[in-house]
Amino acid sequence: MRETALLAGIVALAVGVIITLQSVLASLVSRGIGRWETAGLFQFGAVVTACLFIALGMGSFANLAKLGQVPLYALLVGPPLGALIIGGVALVVGRLGAAFGLTVIVAGQLLSALVIDTFGWFGVESVPITPMRVLAVGLAIAAAALFYL
Repeated sequence: MRETALLAGIVALAVGVIITLQSVLASLVSRGIGRWETAGLFQFGAVVTACLFIALGMGSFANLAKLGQVPLYALLVGPPLGALIIGGVALVVGRLGAAFGLTVIVAGQLLSALVIDTFGWFGVESVPITPMRVLAVGLAIAAAALFYL
């Protein structure tokens, strides 16, 4: 169990670095071609990359036959959210810088994740709200404020 948590933590840190790199690159590309054009280009690139991973055996195209088992709202809302994320990140990082912009984004993620966990929305197992969890979100918001000062 501890090894699994450690590995997940290492992967989470790596994903954090990747998100930062994508955010900075999206901001750079959007200055040249526009925010929504960048979102479309990056989404297309994500599709190509995912198909490559599946073709290399890291998944199976046959799994797409299971789409009927997935809630329709997830299929309809998820992809447009990806475009909004890329477009929004390109704007935020371009205007606020990577550190401040991503700290505010992470604070927003933590706040919304706390609400989703608390109520068990979207199939997530309900996690009771505690003073420590509220404090953690408050510290993330405070960190964003410190970048602004």
